[in-house]
Amino acid sequence: MRIIEQLPEFKKLATEAIDRVSKAHEATLNSIDHGADQAHQGFAEWRRALIAMLDDPSLTLDDKFRITSEIGDTVKAQASLIAEGNKVKAALFLQAVLGVVGVLGIIIVAIAGGKFAIEQDSDNA
Repeated sequence: MRIIEQLPEFKKLATEAIDRVSKAHEATLNSIDHGADQAHQGFAEWRRALIAMLDDPSLTLDDKFRITSEIGDTVKAQASLIAEGNKVKAALFLQAVLGVVGVLGIIIVAIAGGKFAIEQDSDNA
């Protein structure tokens, strides 16, 4: 960052690149969260329907056990969805970090290379 701070244009370029990566990452996370919210609503409705079925007095004990098992399956499926979502978010975060590091690395290499070239020209003159 000290090298970047020495040249305001490179600092501006780095800041803009990081902001763009951050905004894209945030938009992706919001999209994932929106889809997950819809899935969670679906699971909740599914469980409500199953729970309502348990109130049917004509159901046998075996029927109630199957419905209860199905409710448990919805909980497991929802937990799996949450775990997968967390894995995706972690992978996206890593990609965002690597993108920012890559941008900064390229800018630092460009600055360092430019300074080196200027110093070489000064030494040769």
